Amino acid sequence: MVRRIADNQEPVAGQRLRRQPSAALRIPHSALRTQRGGVSVYLALLLTFILFSLLVMAIDVGRLYMVQGELQTAVDAAALAAATRLTGGSCATLYADVQIAASFDSTGSTLSGMPNDNRFNMRLNQVSTNSEIPTTLMSDYFALLNDAQLNANGAQSGPNARYVRVQVNVEMPVIFTRFLSLTRPPTQPVAVAGIAGVSSAVCTACFIEPLAVVAIDTTDEINYGFQVGQYYTFYLSPVQRFRGPQCGALRPGLLTDTVDFAQYLILNHYPWGPETGVDGQIFRLGAAPMVKSPDTENPDPGCVTIDAAEVSNANFPSTTCAAATQMGRDFLCGLNARFGVDPTSNACANVEGATDLAPLLKAETDPGTDGVLQDYGVEYCGNQRRLLTVAVIDDPTLLTVLNFRQFLLQNSDGLLGLNVAGSPAAPVYTAPFRAEYIGYGAPIASGGIGGACMTLHPLLVGPGRPVLHGVINNAQ
Repeated sequence: MVRRIADNQEPVAGQRLRRQPSAALRIPHSALRTQRGGVSVYLALLLTFILFSLLVMAIDVGRLYMVQGELQTAVDAAALAAATRLTGGSCATLYADVQIAASFDSTGSTLSGMPNDNRFNMRLNQVSTNSEIPTTLMSDYFALLNDAQLNANGAQSGPNARYVRVQVNVEMPVIFTRFLSLTRPPTQPVAVAGIAGVSSAVCTACFIEPLAVVAIDTTDEINYGFQVGQYYTFYLSPVQRFRGPQCGALRPGLLTDTVDFAQYLILNHYPWGPETGVDGQIFRLGAAPMVKSPDTENPDPGCVTIDAAEVSNANFPSTTCAAATQMGRDFLCGLNARFGVDPTSNACANVEGATDLAPLLKAETDPGTDGVLQDYGVEYCGNQRRLLTVAVIDDPTLLTVLNFRQFLLQNSDGLLGLNVAGSPAAPVYTAPFRAEYIGYGAPIASGGIGGACMTLHPLLVGPGRPVLHGVINNAQ
């Protein structure tokens, strides 16, 4: 038992001293509870602020990132669609702008009836100034990729419009972030940009014309003897057409305003669609470039590869003058479908399937009905139905593909379309037509960039396909 010792009493030897705290140092239990309660309040407020901040990040920031991703998908789609129309013609940017507008139209297309539906904010808002969340849509065209990425030196047109940049700016409303600061605005700006253009030259081209054009000069590895902007008379290669005494062996004369001849062959590819006779097949090869390879077990979209040999269509040469004339007529009738010529009104009336197929093919929007030749880079405002992407070959017997080049199909002899009836100077069995050489100004639907031709042709130039490119700086 421990005895209490008074404050002024000396301790006895061996006795423990227990000093009582002074009155000034004693803290009542109620005060301790009050202090602990105050700390708890502070911790609760701090935790609430942290939770609120996390809520801001989860809702506002997460929503902004979601909107940014949705808009990025939308502008990429619009830019890629516009790049397919960068043909290099004078109205390239006009039609590209039409593609951009269609990419953001969620009301439905006239072709499929289905909306493109490039909306944002969980598909609640459309890219439009009339939307609940107003947006600003901008597009511009550039000659160089670096300019498009830096958004500099824009407003290019015609053959210089090689890249398109689409940008969307949105003032996105925020819910919680605005409460973190009294001076913070109720919206957060979001800006995204997408760039598309033409890829480097392809080594394998698909969905192109089933035509092979013989090079005028094989030593010219860029234009192969053709001159950009000049017009040429195309005719079936002599090895394909009948040259008996009944049809004559003379080469046809030059068509109006053309500077030279260009021999062409119809390749051993087949048109997509229902099975028809030979004349129906040849008509469709002329009417539309959608073709497949002769391999019926593993058909591909009529792909043609540089440095590979092609095979001409087995239906040429024909064994009789009448058959040769019929084949030439069928092909020209197909080409005329691109001008919107009614096949029942001329010599095409008897071509199998022509009457049923022609209305399904969208005619050229600007066929030059006045008969005046159209320069591709200055006057052409068409829809590419007369744009011919063909394989250039070294020789009509070897058919080794050198590269791919492009021509613009022209009307002949001042007529709407081509002269199917022919003339003594240009009999129809030679299937003559007129085309302007434009080089490689337009993108193609598909094709491969890599391959052996990249090694064999270090200076490979030619048409490319539409591709997306990144933006090296933030959208501004």
